[in-house]
Amino acid sequence: MERLMIKIGTRYLFVKVNEIDWIEADRNYLRIHKGENSYLVRQTLKGIEKKLNSDKFIRINRSTIINVERIKELRTERYSKYIVVMDDDNTWCWGRRFRNNLLRFIAVN
Repeated sequence: MERLMIKIGTRYLFVKVNEIDWIEADRNYLRIHKGENSYLVRQTLKGIEKKLNSDKFIRINRSTIINVERIKELRTERYSKYIVVMDDDNTWCWGRRFRNNLLRFIAVN
């Protein structure tokens, strides 16, 4: 998938997938972040995860998918806890349940 179609009121916006910074679950919706903008879409995180290229987007916890090209650094903390730091300095914990994604990400890079 190269573009994502987002309905905003009575119009449709096409967003290039490689321009998406991260996607987060927001109740029954997704909030797609692209630079300074964010868009609310009625879809599940699991549903969009299946559509996205797994080499470019990776699920790091139960409510967040990130664009791997926007990762600035990974920090390790106590008890094998990993913190993801993005280009815009947003941070998240890498969830234990998604540790296999972390191992795959490290192996590729």
